[in-house]
Amino acid sequence: MKKYKPSEQKNRLEIAIRKALIIAHSEKNLLDKKFAEENFRYIVITEISKVKCFGSFPNNQEANNHLCFEQQYHYHGFQESDDHCKFIPDIVSLAPGYKEAKENFTNPLVIELKSNGKITAKNSKSQNSVDSDLRNRIKTLGSCIDSDLLKTRIYLEKIYDQYTFEFGVVLNIGYPDDNLDEHIIGLERILQKHQSELKEIPNKDSYKSLLFGWFNPYLDKPEIYWLNQKDKIKLAVSSEPKTQKSYKLINTIFLPFFSLFVSAKKLWQNNRTK
Repeated sequence: MKKYKPSEQKNRLEIAIRKALIIAHSEKNLLDKKFAEENFRYIVITEISKVKCFGSFPNNQEANNHLCFEQQYHYHGFQESDDHCKFIPDIVSLAPGYKEAKENFTNPLVIELKSNGKITAKNSKSQNSVDSDLRNRIKTLGSCIDSDLLKTRIYLEKIYDQYTFEFGVVLNIGYPDDNLDEHIIGLERILQKHQSELKEIPNKDSYKSLLFGWFNPYLDKPEIYWLNQKDKIKLAVSSEPKTQKSYKLINTIFLPFFSLFVSAKKLWQNNRTK
């Protein structure tokens, strides 16, 4: 199995993620409500497979990294009754030897996916929780991008059981048909919150490889961010102020109909005078 430097893995991962988001966006537009998270999983794992360094799908060699769907992950101190300590990431790349590993075994990649675009819980108390136990925050948030970011932070920590990871990714392909500006502002706020929290953690090495990606319809292309970047994350929003949008709407929709009305009225008046 060829060895890749972390910088090479990082670059190849970005390439795969961008391509996967473009394909998934096209597929989602085509299928509309028939698009499911399974579609998203297959697209992402296919593109990850193409860049070679995280494994091949379908898997074909024991000595290579193995790409798998929904590998069960047990949080440190897991008990059978603790459902909120049991996570099932959408995609993982497992290194050779993972079957025999006992603890602190590092694997290449873990990915959480969201196809519905839900950012966080509606309850503001859950949104603003600063509980140091990330499991408690995940439990109150439910399934959303916010909780997926928390899970991925756990996967990257090097102090837990069998499955820890070098690279963690959270991807979102969903967004609302209306109120898109509000959606982007909410998403940006959550990303900045996690970015701020990670800066306060003494051992930051675990979080140097946490990537978020989504398809921004305003740009008509993916946006991806490493959460350890120094600059505050700023998502692209509509460049047109609301007044400009209104004038554009008038010019493109109202004025042509008004011109037709004026022409029809003149024609009717001319016919009456004949």
